[in-house]
Amino acid sequence: MAINYTLETPSPNGRFALRLDPLGVEDDSEMEAAIVERTTNATLTKLPTTRLRNYESSRLVWAADSRQVAFTGGGKFESSTQVFFWSGKSFRRMKIPTLPKPAFKFGAKGAGVGVYSDFITPVRWLKSGALLVSRDMTMRRESTTYEGKLLVTLAFTPRRRATIRRVQRSEIVAELF
Repeated sequence: MAINYTLETPSPNGRFALRLDPLGVEDDSEMEAAIVERTTNATLTKLPTTRLRNYESSRLVWAADSRQVAFTGGGKFESSTQVFFWSGKSFRRMKIPTLPKPAFKFGAKGAGVGVYSDFITPVRWLKSGALLVSRDMTMRRESTTYEGKLLVTLAFTPRRRATIRRVQRSEIVAELF
């Protein structure tokens, strides 16, 4: 029997919500995500497929006016953020710029360096209408793990174009393992 999952992350105006439905995989681990109208359960916009076991790293963040929403479908080692705006009939995806990466300094030409994880997650909408996004990246080189985090503020024009307004860098942490 198929189970219909509804995540109670209603929009501030109460009109919209996120719905997760199993895709019929044996263990119901793959979920189809969609923004729906709460009163009718009608799908307004399909979101990227997510896995239930990675659901804890998924995040949906509404703007105060319920006209913009940011979503990241969690992955085991990476995620990206997508931004949507209400067009009057559905939520349409906005293109966002490629976000900068934390500046790691490895020395010796960075030989043997690999990306271990890269999570881009919406944090919150600001009163100005800008979106604060976090980029958490982990890289490994030989027996050292490097962790870096950026907070990026994305601003949006009236024509729905996104630009990077501000980048806040945090310290790069290196740990031996």
